[in-house]
Amino acid sequence: MYDYIVIGGGSAGCVLANRLSANPAHKVLLLEAGPGDDTPLVRAPLGLLKLYESPLYNWLFWSQPSASQHGRRIYCPQGKVLGGGSAINAMLYVRGNAWDYDNWEALGNRGWGYQSMLRHFRNCERNAYFDDEYHGRQGALSVQNLARPHPHAERLLLAALQAGYRFNPDFNGAVQEGVGLYQVTMQGNQRCSAARAFLDPVRGRRNLEIVTGAQVSRIHLEQGRASGVSYECEGAPLAMTARAGREVIVSAGAFNSPKLLMLSGIGPAAELQKHGIDLAVELPGVGQNLQEHVDMVIGTRSRVKDTGSQTLKSIAQMAVGLIQYNLGKPGPVSKPVVESGGFIKSSEDVVVPDIQIQSTSNLFKDHGLDRSVLKLYGYSAHVTLLRPDSRGQVTLASANFRDAPRIDLNMLADQEDVRRLVAGVKRVRHILHQSAYDRHRGAELFPGEHVRSDEQLAEAIRAQANHVYHPVGTCRMGQDALAVVDDQLCVHGVEGLRVVDASIMPTIVSGNTNAPTMAIADRAAELILAAAGSTTRTDD
Repeated sequence: MYDYIVIGGGSAGCVLANRLSANPAHKVLLLEAGPGDDTPLVRAPLGLLKLYESPLYNWLFWSQPSASQHGRRIYCPQGKVLGGGSAINAMLYVRGNAWDYDNWEALGNRGWGYQSMLRHFRNCERNAYFDDEYHGRQGALSVQNLARPHPHAERLLLAALQAGYRFNPDFNGAVQEGVGLYQVTMQGNQRCSAARAFLDPVRGRRNLEIVTGAQVSRIHLEQGRASGVSYECEGAPLAMTARAGREVIVSAGAFNSPKLLMLSGIGPAAELQKHGIDLAVELPGVGQNLQEHVDMVIGTRSRVKDTGSQTLKSIAQMAVGLIQYNLGKPGPVSKPVVESGGFIKSSEDVVVPDIQIQSTSNLFKDHGLDRSVLKLYGYSAHVTLLRPDSRGQVTLASANFRDAPRIDLNMLADQEDVRRLVAGVKRVRHILHQSAYDRHRGAELFPGEHVRSDEQLAEAIRAQANHVYHPVGTCRMGQDALAVVDDQLCVHGVEGLRVVDASIMPTIVSGNTNAPTMAIADRAAELILAAAGSTTRTDD
Protein backbone atom coordinates (compact mmCIF):
# COMPACT_ATOMS: atom_id res chain seq x y z
CA MET A 1 0.00 0.00 0.00
CA TYR A 2 1.29 3.42 -0.98
CA ASP A 3 0.07 6.80 0.14
CA TYR A 4 0.51 8.38 -3.28
CA ILE A 5 0.84 6.86 -6.73
CA VAL A 6 2.16 9.21 -9.42
CA ILE A 7 1.54 8.09 -13.00
CA GLY A 8 4.19 9.48 -15.32
CA GLY A 9 7.79 10.42 -14.56
CA GLY A 10 7.91 13.54 -16.72
CA SER A 11 8.40 17.18 -15.79
CA ALA A 12 5.42 17.16 -13.42
CA GLY A 13 5.84 13.65 -12.05
CA CYS A 14 9.47 14.18 -11.03
CA VAL A 15 8.59 17.32 -9.08
CA LEU A 16 5.68 15.55 -7.38
CA ALA A 17 7.77 12.51 -6.44
CA ASN A 18 10.34 14.80 -4.84
CA ARG A 19 7.91 16.96 -2.93
CA LEU A 20 5.51 14.26 -1.74
CA SER A 21 8.26 11.94 -0.52
CA ALA A 22 9.92 14.73 1.49
CA ASN A 23 7.81 13.60 4.42
CA PRO A 24 9.19 10.18 5.49
CA ALA A 25 5.68 9.19 6.58
CA HIS A 26 4.44 9.31 2.98
CA LYS A 27 5.14 6.25 0.85
CA VAL A 28 5.27 7.28 -2.81
CA LEU A 29 5.28 5.18 -5.99
CA LEU A 30 6.35 6.79 -9.28
CA LEU A 31 5.48 4.83 -12.42
CA GLU A 32 7.15 5.70 -15.73
CA ALA A 33 6.36 3.87 -18.98
CA GLY A 34 9.78 4.57 -20.47
CA PRO A 35 13.31 3.72 -19.34
CA GLY A 36 15.57 5.57 -16.95
CA ASP A 37 17.48 8.63 -18.10
CA ASP A 38 21.01 7.36 -17.45
CA THR A 39 22.27 7.73 -21.01
CA PRO A 40 24.63 10.18 -22.74
CA LEU A 41 21.84 10.89 -25.24
CA VAL A 42 19.83 12.58 -22.49
CA ARG A 43 22.75 14.27 -20.77
CA ALA A 44 24.26 15.78 -23.94
CA PRO A 45 22.17 18.72 -25.22
CA LEU A 46 22.63 17.69 -28.86
CA GLY A 47 21.44 14.18 -28.03
CA LEU A 48 17.90 15.36 -28.69
CA LEU A 49 18.59 14.90 -32.43
CA LYS A 50 18.63 11.14 -31.75
CA LEU A 51 15.98 11.11 -29.01
CA TYR A 52 13.64 12.97 -31.34
CA GLU A 53 13.01 9.80 -33.37
CA SER A 54 13.92 7.08 -30.87
CA PRO A 55 11.15 4.56 -30.10
CA LEU A 56 12.96 3.75 -26.84
CA TYR A 57 12.69 7.28 -25.42
CA ASN A 58 9.81 8.74 -27.41
CA TRP A 59 6.12 7.88 -27.84
CA LEU A 60 6.37 8.82 -31.55
CA PHE A 61 2.73 9.89 -31.82
CA TRP A 62 1.16 11.16 -35.05
CA SER A 63 -1.96 13.23 -35.44
CA GLN A 64 -4.97 12.40 -37.54
CA PRO A 65 -5.11 14.00 -41.01
CA SER A 66 -6.16 17.63 -40.65
CA ALA A 67 -8.51 19.28 -43.13
CA SER A 68 -7.21 22.71 -42.10
CA GLN A 69 -3.68 21.62 -43.05
CA HIS A 70 -4.32 19.99 -46.42
CA GLY A 71 -4.95 16.56 -44.92
CA ARG A 72 -1.48 16.31 -43.42
CA ARG A 73 -0.65 14.10 -40.46
CA ILE A 74 1.60 15.91 -37.98
CA TYR A 75 4.39 14.30 -35.98
CA CYS A 76 3.82 14.62 -32.21
CA PRO A 77 6.93 13.50 -30.28
CA GLN A 78 6.51 13.03 -26.54
CA GLY A 79 9.13 12.03 -24.00
CA LYS A 80 8.91 8.40 -22.88
CA VAL A 81 11.72 8.40 -20.31
CA LEU A 82 12.33 9.60 -16.78
CA GLY A 83 12.21 13.35 -17.14
CA GLY A 84 9.64 13.18 -19.94
CA GLY A 85 9.74 16.13 -22.29
CA SER A 86 12.46 17.80 -20.22
CA ALA A 87 14.78 14.93 -21.22
CA ILE A 88 14.33 15.37 -24.98
CA ASN A 89 13.43 19.05 -25.47
CA ALA A 90 15.45 22.10 -26.56
CA MET A 91 15.99 23.03 -22.88
CA LEU A 92 14.56 26.56 -23.16
CA TYR A 93 13.53 27.93 -19.78
CA VAL A 94 10.51 30.09 -20.57
CA ARG A 95 7.65 30.72 -18.14
CA GLY A 96 5.19 32.47 -20.42
CA ASN A 97 3.62 35.86 -19.79
CA ALA A 98 2.25 37.10 -16.46
CA TRP A 99 -1.00 37.76 -18.32
CA ASP A 100 -1.44 34.01 -18.93
CA TYR A 101 -1.71 33.18 -15.24
CA ASP A 102 -3.80 36.21 -14.32
CA ASN A 103 -6.17 35.09 -17.07
CA TRP A 104 -6.41 31.61 -15.51
CA GLU A 105 -7.42 33.21 -12.23
CA ALA A 106 -9.88 35.52 -14.00
CA LEU A 107 -11.53 32.39 -15.40
CA GLY A 108 -12.36 31.37 -11.81
CA ASN A 109 -9.28 29.37 -10.80
CA ARG A 110 -8.31 30.80 -7.42
CA GLY A 111 -4.64 30.85 -6.54
CA TRP A 112 -3.39 30.47 -10.11
CA GLY A 113 -2.60 34.13 -10.81
CA TYR A 114 0.89 35.30 -11.68
CA GLN A 115 1.98 36.39 -8.20
CA SER A 116 1.04 32.99 -6.79
CA MET A 117 2.72 31.09 -9.63
CA LEU A 118 5.86 33.22 -9.42
CA ARG A 119 6.54 31.72 -6.00
CA HIS A 120 6.38 28.22 -7.47
CA PHE A 121 8.68 29.10 -10.35
CA ARG A 122 11.17 30.43 -7.83
CA ASN A 123 10.77 27.33 -5.62
CA CYS A 124 11.86 25.11 -8.51
CA GLU A 125 14.66 27.25 -9.90
CA ARG A 126 18.37 27.48 -9.15
CA ASN A 127 19.39 30.32 -11.43
CA ALA A 128 23.12 30.73 -11.96
CA TYR A 129 22.87 34.34 -13.12
CA PHE A 130 19.79 36.21 -11.95
CA ASP A 131 19.19 36.85 -8.26
CA ASP A 132 16.16 39.11 -7.91
CA GLU A 133 12.44 39.08 -7.14
CA TYR A 134 11.71 37.06 -10.28
CA HIS A 135 14.20 34.23 -9.84
CA GLY A 136 15.17 31.56 -7.34
CA ARG A 137 18.66 30.50 -6.31
CA GLN A 138 17.81 27.64 -3.93
CA GLY A 139 15.69 25.32 -6.09
CA ALA A 140 16.68 22.04 -7.72
CA LEU A 141 16.38 22.99 -11.41
CA SER A 142 19.62 24.41 -12.78
CA VAL A 143 18.96 27.38 -15.07
CA GLN A 144 21.79 29.25 -16.74
CA ASN A 145 22.57 31.79 -19.42
CA LEU A 146 24.44 30.83 -22.57
CA ALA A 147 28.17 31.30 -22.10
CA ARG A 148 29.25 31.23 -25.75
CA PRO A 149 26.33 31.82 -28.13
CA HIS A 150 26.78 30.92 -31.79
CA PRO A 151 27.56 33.94 -34.03
CA HIS A 152 24.27 33.32 -35.81
CA ALA A 153 22.37 33.73 -32.53
CA GLU A 154 23.97 37.12 -32.02
CA ARG A 155 23.31 38.02 -35.67
CA LEU A 156 19.58 37.60 -35.15
CA LEU A 157 19.68 39.93 -32.15
CA LEU A 158 21.56 42.60 -34.08
CA ALA A 159 19.09 42.36 -36.97
CA ALA A 160 16.12 42.62 -34.59
CA LEU A 161 17.62 45.70 -32.96
CA GLN A 162 18.11 47.21 -36.42
CA ALA A 163 14.43 46.50 -37.11
CA GLY A 164 13.43 48.47 -34.02
CA TYR A 165 12.84 45.75 -31.43
CA ARG A 166 14.15 46.19 -27.89
CA PHE A 167 16.75 43.96 -26.29
CA ASN A 168 15.45 41.96 -23.33
CA PRO A 169 18.05 40.33 -21.06
CA ASP A 170 15.43 38.26 -19.21
CA PHE A 171 12.24 36.92 -20.82
CA ASN A 172 11.24 35.64 -17.36
CA GLY A 173 11.62 38.96 -15.59
CA ALA A 174 9.49 42.07 -15.34
CA VAL A 175 8.69 42.19 -19.08
CA GLN A 176 8.55 39.38 -21.63
CA GLU A 177 8.49 41.43 -24.83
CA GLY A 178 11.69 41.93 -26.81
CA VAL A 179 14.55 39.89 -28.26
CA GLY A 180 17.45 38.25 -26.50
CA LEU A 181 19.24 35.04 -25.59
CA TYR A 182 17.22 32.25 -24.01
CA GLN A 183 17.93 30.87 -20.57
CA VAL A 184 18.36 27.09 -20.61
CA THR A 185 17.91 24.17 -18.23
CA MET A 186 21.55 23.11 -18.17
CA GLN A 187 24.12 22.35 -15.50
CA GLY A 188 27.53 23.12 -16.90
CA ASN A 189 27.71 21.44 -20.30
CA GLN A 190 24.91 18.97 -19.62
CA ARG A 191 21.13 18.95 -19.79
CA CYS A 192 19.34 19.41 -16.48
CA SER A 193 16.12 17.45 -16.91
CA ALA A 194 13.39 17.18 -14.29
CA ALA A 195 14.74 13.74 -13.41
CA ARG A 196 18.26 15.02 -12.86
CA ALA A 197 17.03 18.00 -10.85
CA PHE A 198 14.28 16.48 -8.73
CA LEU A 199 14.85 12.70 -8.68
CA ASP A 200 18.61 12.19 -8.61
CA PRO A 201 19.10 13.96 -5.25
CA VAL A 202 16.36 11.91 -3.54
CA ARG A 203 16.73 8.42 -5.02
CA GLY A 204 18.01 7.23 -1.66
CA ARG A 205 14.74 7.96 0.13
CA ARG A 206 13.37 4.68 1.44
CA ASN A 207 9.79 5.91 1.09
CA LEU A 208 10.15 6.63 -2.65
CA GLU A 209 9.90 3.80 -5.18
CA ILE A 210 10.58 4.53 -8.85
CA VAL A 211 9.53 1.91 -11.41
CA THR A 212 10.47 2.38 -15.07
CA GLY A 213 9.12 0.44 -18.03
CA ALA A 214 5.74 0.43 -16.28
CA GLN A 215 2.74 1.43 -18.38
CA VAL A 216 -0.50 1.98 -16.47
CA SER A 217 -3.53 0.33 -18.04
CA ARG A 218 -6.25 1.71 -15.78
CA ILE A 219 -7.08 3.49 -12.56
CA HIS A 220 -9.22 1.51 -10.13
CA LEU A 221 -12.31 3.21 -8.70
CA GLU A 222 -14.10 1.94 -5.61
CA GLN A 223 -17.26 3.67 -4.40
CA GLY A 224 -16.39 6.88 -6.22
CA ARG A 225 -12.77 6.95 -5.08
CA ALA A 226 -9.49 6.18 -6.85
CA SER A 227 -8.05 3.23 -4.96
CA GLY A 228 -5.09 2.18 -7.09
CA VAL A 229 -3.81 1.28 -10.54
CA SER A 230 -3.02 -1.67 -12.77
CA TYR A 231 0.19 -1.56 -14.79
CA GLU A 232 2.39 -3.81 -16.86
CA CYS A 233 6.16 -3.89 -16.84
CA GLU A 234 8.17 -4.70 -19.93
CA GLY A 235 9.13 -8.36 -19.91
CA ALA A 236 6.85 -9.26 -17.01
CA PRO A 237 4.26 -11.97 -17.78
CA LEU A 238 1.55 -10.62 -15.49
CA ALA A 239 -0.07 -7.26 -14.80
CA MET A 240 0.75 -5.61 -11.51
CA THR A 241 -1.58 -3.81 -9.12
CA ALA A 242 -0.71 -1.04 -6.67
CA ARG A 243 -3.05 0.50 -4.12
CA ALA A 244 -3.12 4.11 -2.94
CA GLY A 245 -4.26 5.01 0.55
CA ARG A 246 -4.44 8.73 -0.13
CA GLU A 247 -4.36 9.73 -3.80
CA VAL A 248 -3.65 8.68 -7.36
CA ILE A 249 -2.09 11.48 -9.41
CA VAL A 250 -2.11 11.39 -13.21
CA SER A 251 0.88 13.17 -14.76
CA ALA A 252 1.07 11.41 -18.11
CA GLY A 253 0.89 14.49 -20.35
CA ALA A 254 -1.75 16.12 -22.51
CA PHE A 255 -2.10 13.08 -24.78
CA ASN A 256 -1.83 10.18 -22.34
CA SER A 257 -3.58 11.68 -19.30
CA PRO A 258 -7.01 11.98 -20.99
CA LYS A 259 -6.45 8.60 -22.61
CA LEU A 260 -5.90 6.95 -19.22
CA LEU A 261 -8.92 8.67 -17.68
CA MET A 262 -11.12 7.39 -20.51
CA LEU A 263 -9.70 3.86 -20.28
CA SER A 264 -10.65 4.01 -16.58
CA GLY A 265 -14.26 4.95 -17.32
CA ILE A 266 -13.93 8.71 -16.81
CA GLY A 267 -14.85 10.83 -19.81
CA PRO A 268 -17.46 11.47 -22.51
CA ALA A 269 -20.16 8.79 -22.37
CA ALA A 270 -20.43 8.37 -26.14
CA GLU A 271 -16.68 7.95 -26.56
CA LEU A 272 -16.48 5.28 -23.87
CA GLN A 273 -19.54 3.46 -25.19
CA LYS A 274 -17.98 3.36 -28.66
CA HIS A 275 -15.10 1.29 -27.27
CA GLY A 276 -17.09 -0.87 -24.86
CA ILE A 277 -15.77 0.81 -21.71
CA ASP A 278 -18.09 0.98 -18.72
CA LEU A 279 -18.88 4.55 -17.73
CA ALA A 280 -17.88 5.37 -14.15
CA VAL A 281 -18.00 9.17 -14.22
CA GLU A 282 -19.29 11.20 -17.14
CA LEU A 283 -16.95 14.11 -17.83
CA PRO A 284 -17.54 15.32 -21.40
CA GLY A 285 -14.49 17.62 -21.32
CA VAL A 286 -11.91 14.83 -21.01
CA GLY A 287 -9.75 15.04 -24.13
CA GLN A 288 -11.31 18.28 -25.35
CA ASN A 289 -9.70 21.76 -25.48
CA LEU A 290 -6.41 20.53 -27.00
CA GLN A 291 -4.17 23.51 -27.78
CA GLU A 292 -0.78 23.72 -29.48
CA HIS A 293 1.66 26.41 -30.55
CA VAL A 294 1.57 26.60 -34.35
CA ASP A 295 5.01 27.01 -35.92
CA MET A 296 6.08 28.25 -39.36
CA VAL A 297 9.75 28.03 -40.30
CA ILE A 298 11.58 30.48 -42.53
CA GLY A 299 14.63 28.68 -43.94
CA THR A 300 17.42 30.64 -45.64
CA ARG A 301 20.61 29.46 -47.33
CA SER A 302 23.80 30.94 -45.96
CA ARG A 303 26.52 32.28 -48.23
CA VAL A 304 28.99 31.87 -45.37
CA LYS A 305 29.78 28.36 -44.18
CA ASP A 306 29.43 29.03 -40.47
CA THR A 307 26.09 27.28 -39.91
CA GLY A 308 25.21 23.65 -39.35
CA SER A 309 25.10 21.12 -42.19
CA GLN A 310 25.72 17.44 -42.77
CA THR A 311 28.88 17.84 -44.85
CA LEU A 312 32.09 15.89 -44.33
CA LYS A 313 33.60 18.97 -42.70
CA SER A 314 30.75 19.37 -40.22
CA ILE A 315 30.74 15.65 -39.44
CA ALA A 316 34.46 15.89 -38.64
CA GLN A 317 33.78 18.93 -36.45
CA MET A 318 31.10 16.97 -34.62
CA ALA A 319 33.54 14.12 -33.98
CA VAL A 320 35.91 16.63 -32.40
CA GLY A 321 32.94 18.00 -30.47
CA LEU A 322 32.24 14.56 -29.00
CA ILE A 323 35.81 14.36 -27.75
CA GLN A 324 35.49 17.85 -26.25
CA TYR A 325 32.23 16.88 -24.56
CA ASN A 326 33.70 13.69 -23.08
CA LEU A 327 36.56 15.78 -21.70
CA GLY A 328 34.09 18.13 -20.05
CA LYS A 329 34.84 20.99 -22.42
CA PRO A 330 32.27 23.15 -24.24
CA GLY A 331 31.66 22.42 -27.90
CA PRO A 332 28.92 21.72 -30.46
CA VAL A 333 27.60 18.67 -28.56
CA SER A 334 26.97 20.78 -25.46
CA LYS A 335 25.19 23.60 -27.29
CA PRO A 336 21.41 24.05 -27.31
CA VAL A 337 19.71 23.83 -30.70
CA VAL A 338 17.99 27.19 -30.07
CA GLU A 339 19.95 30.05 -28.52
CA SER A 340 18.31 33.35 -29.44
CA GLY A 341 14.85 34.64 -30.25
CA GLY A 342 12.18 36.73 -28.69
CA PHE A 343 8.56 37.65 -28.11
CA ILE A 344 6.89 40.20 -30.38
CA LYS A 345 3.38 41.28 -31.36
CA SER A 346 1.74 40.37 -34.65
CA SER A 347 0.07 43.81 -34.62
CA GLU A 348 0.09 46.85 -32.39
CA ASP A 349 -3.42 46.19 -31.09
CA VAL A 350 -2.34 42.92 -29.41
CA VAL A 351 -2.24 43.26 -25.61
CA VAL A 352 0.77 40.99 -24.96
CA PRO A 353 3.20 39.34 -27.40
CA ASP A 354 1.54 36.62 -29.46
CA ILE A 355 4.52 35.61 -31.62
CA GLN A 356 7.64 33.79 -30.43
CA ILE A 357 10.85 33.71 -32.48
CA GLN A 358 13.29 30.81 -32.14
CA SER A 359 16.45 30.97 -34.21
CA THR A 360 18.59 27.98 -35.20
CA SER A 361 21.93 27.90 -37.00
CA ASN A 362 20.83 25.16 -39.38
CA LEU A 363 18.04 24.39 -41.81
CA PHE A 364 15.10 22.70 -40.10
CA LYS A 365 12.19 21.57 -42.25
CA ASP A 366 9.17 19.40 -41.37
CA HIS A 367 10.32 18.61 -37.81
CA GLY A 368 13.78 17.84 -39.21
CA LEU A 369 12.29 14.81 -40.97
CA ASP A 370 12.91 16.37 -44.40
CA ARG A 371 16.52 15.31 -45.01
CA SER A 372 16.82 17.15 -48.34
CA VAL A 373 18.03 20.40 -46.74
CA LEU A 374 20.41 18.96 -44.16
CA LYS A 375 23.50 19.07 -46.38
CA LEU A 376 23.00 22.76 -47.12
CA TYR A 377 24.48 25.60 -45.12
CA GLY A 378 21.66 27.73 -43.82
CA TYR A 379 19.69 29.06 -40.89
CA SER A 380 16.08 28.93 -39.73
CA ALA A 381 13.75 31.27 -37.91
CA HIS A 382 10.78 29.63 -36.23
CA VAL A 383 7.73 31.89 -36.11
CA THR A 384 5.38 30.53 -33.46
CA LEU A 385 1.80 31.62 -32.76
CA LEU A 386 1.51 31.64 -28.98
CA ARG A 387 -2.20 31.76 -28.16
CA PRO A 388 -4.17 30.13 -30.99
CA ASP A 389 -7.96 30.15 -31.03
CA SER A 390 -8.21 26.72 -32.69
CA ARG A 391 -9.01 23.75 -30.47
CA GLY A 392 -8.42 20.05 -31.05
CA GLN A 393 -9.20 16.89 -29.13
CA VAL A 394 -7.78 13.58 -27.91
CA THR A 395 -9.95 10.47 -28.13
CA LEU A 396 -9.38 6.73 -27.98
CA ALA A 397 -8.25 4.57 -30.86
CA SER A 398 -9.42 1.48 -28.97
CA ALA A 399 -9.88 0.08 -25.47
CA ASN A 400 -6.34 -1.35 -25.57
CA PHE A 401 -4.03 0.71 -23.36
CA ARG A 402 -1.08 -0.16 -25.61
CA ASP A 403 -2.62 1.70 -28.56
CA ALA A 404 -1.71 5.33 -29.11
CA PRO A 405 -4.44 7.90 -28.48
CA ARG A 406 -6.24 9.45 -31.43
CA ILE A 407 -4.95 13.02 -31.73
CA ASP A 408 -6.90 15.64 -33.68
CA LEU A 409 -4.76 18.78 -33.50
CA ASN A 410 -7.17 20.87 -35.61
CA MET A 411 -4.54 23.59 -35.89
CA LEU A 412 -5.34 26.60 -38.09
CA ALA A 413 -9.05 25.73 -38.14
CA ASP A 414 -9.74 29.27 -36.95
CA GLN A 415 -8.97 31.79 -39.70
CA GLU A 416 -7.79 34.32 -37.11
CA ASP A 417 -4.86 32.01 -36.31
CA VAL A 418 -3.83 32.03 -39.96
CA ARG A 419 -4.12 35.82 -40.16
CA ARG A 420 -1.95 36.39 -37.09
CA LEU A 421 0.67 33.86 -38.18
CA VAL A 422 0.87 35.51 -41.61
CA ALA A 423 1.49 38.83 -39.86
CA GLY A 424 4.14 37.23 -37.67
CA VAL A 425 5.97 35.72 -40.65
CA LYS A 426 6.03 39.12 -42.37
CA ARG A 427 7.51 40.76 -39.27
CA VAL A 428 10.21 38.12 -38.86
CA ARG A 429 11.04 38.32 -42.56
CA HIS A 430 11.60 42.04 -42.03
CA ILE A 431 14.13 41.20 -39.31
CA LEU A 432 15.91 38.69 -41.56
CA HIS A 433 16.33 41.35 -44.26
CA GLN A 434 18.24 43.80 -42.07
CA SER A 435 21.85 44.65 -42.91
CA ALA A 436 23.18 42.34 -40.17
CA TYR A 437 22.41 39.45 -42.53
CA ASP A 438 23.63 41.03 -45.79
CA ARG A 439 26.92 39.09 -45.90
CA HIS A 440 25.23 35.79 -45.03
CA ARG A 441 21.81 35.90 -46.67
CA GLY A 442 21.26 33.54 -49.58
CA ALA A 443 17.98 32.42 -51.09
CA GLU A 444 14.95 31.83 -48.90
CA LEU A 445 14.22 28.12 -49.38
CA PHE A 446 10.95 27.95 -47.46
CA PRO A 447 8.31 29.14 -47.59
CA GLY A 448 10.19 30.61 -50.59
CA GLU A 449 10.98 34.00 -52.09
CA HIS A 450 8.05 33.71 -54.51
CA VAL A 451 5.61 33.50 -51.57
CA ARG A 452 4.85 37.19 -51.00
CA SER A 453 1.16 38.07 -50.71
CA ASP A 454 -0.97 37.40 -47.64
CA GLU A 455 -2.92 34.82 -49.63
CA GLN A 456 0.26 33.02 -50.71
CA LEU A 457 1.61 33.06 -47.16
CA ALA A 458 -1.68 31.70 -45.80
CA GLU A 459 -1.54 28.85 -48.31
CA ALA A 460 2.10 28.12 -47.45
CA ILE A 461 1.28 28.08 -43.74
CA ARG A 462 -1.50 25.54 -44.24
CA ALA A 463 0.84 23.41 -46.36
CA GLN A 464 4.00 23.68 -44.22
CA ALA A 465 3.29 24.80 -40.64
CA ASN A 466 3.77 22.33 -37.81
CA HIS A 467 3.92 22.79 -34.04
CA VAL A 468 6.56 22.97 -31.34
CA TYR A 469 5.51 20.04 -29.13
CA HIS A 470 3.60 21.94 -26.44
CA PRO A 471 0.23 20.13 -26.20
CA VAL A 472 -1.93 21.34 -23.31
CA GLY A 473 -5.49 21.70 -22.09
CA THR A 474 -7.06 18.24 -22.46
CA CYS A 475 -7.95 17.91 -18.76
CA ARG A 476 -8.85 21.55 -18.31
CA MET A 477 -9.05 23.24 -14.93
CA GLY A 478 -12.32 25.03 -14.18
CA GLN A 479 -15.83 24.78 -12.78
CA ASP A 480 -18.00 24.61 -15.92
CA ALA A 481 -19.50 21.53 -17.55
CA LEU A 482 -16.44 20.86 -19.74
CA ALA A 483 -13.86 21.26 -16.96
CA VAL A 484 -12.10 18.08 -15.85
CA VAL A 485 -10.39 19.24 -12.65
CA ASP A 486 -11.12 21.99 -10.13
CA ASP A 487 -8.65 24.61 -8.93
CA GLN A 488 -7.20 22.04 -6.52
CA LEU A 489 -6.59 19.81 -9.59
CA CYS A 490 -9.02 17.21 -8.22
CA VAL A 491 -10.97 15.37 -10.90
CA HIS A 492 -14.62 16.36 -10.76
CA GLY A 493 -16.79 13.57 -9.40
CA VAL A 494 -13.96 11.34 -8.15
CA GLU A 495 -12.34 11.33 -4.72
CA GLY A 496 -8.60 10.80 -4.34
CA LEU A 497 -7.77 11.50 -7.99
CA ARG A 498 -5.91 14.49 -9.42
CA VAL A 499 -4.40 15.41 -12.75
CA VAL A 500 -1.14 17.34 -12.55
CA ASP A 501 0.56 18.22 -15.84
CA ALA A 502 0.17 20.57 -18.81
CA SER A 503 -3.23 19.07 -19.63
CA ILE A 504 -4.84 21.11 -16.82
CA MET A 505 -4.02 24.46 -18.44
CA PRO A 506 -7.28 26.25 -19.31
CA THR A 507 -5.43 28.21 -22.00
CA ILE A 508 -1.95 27.67 -23.37
CA VAL A 509 0.84 29.82 -21.97
CA SER A 510 2.74 32.32 -24.11
CA GLY A 511 5.94 30.31 -24.43
CA ASN A 512 7.52 26.91 -23.89
CA THR A 513 5.63 24.66 -21.50
CA ASN A 514 8.34 22.80 -19.57
CA ALA A 515 8.95 25.39 -16.84
CA PRO A 516 5.21 26.08 -16.35
CA THR A 517 4.54 22.35 -15.99
CA MET A 518 7.10 22.09 -13.18
CA ALA A 519 5.59 25.13 -11.46
CA ILE A 520 2.13 23.57 -11.77
CA ALA A 521 3.47 20.43 -10.09
CA ASP A 522 5.12 22.44 -7.33
CA ARG A 523 1.82 24.16 -6.59
CA ALA A 524 -0.05 20.85 -6.79
CA ALA A 525 2.32 19.25 -4.29
CA GLU A 526 1.64 22.10 -1.89
CA LEU A 527 -2.11 21.57 -2.30
CA ILE A 528 -1.78 17.81 -1.82
CA LEU A 529 0.38 18.14 1.28
CA ALA A 530 -1.97 20.74 2.74
CA ALA A 531 -4.89 18.35 2.24
CA ALA A 532 -2.89 15.69 4.09
CA GLY A 533 -2.03 18.07 6.92
CA SER A 534 1.67 18.11 6.00
CA THR A 535 3.86 20.98 4.82
CA THR A 536 7.23 19.26 4.87
CA ARG A 537 9.34 20.01 1.83
CA THR A 538 12.98 19.73 0.91
CA ASP A 539 15.23 19.32 -2.11
CA ASP A 540 17.82 17.19 -0.33
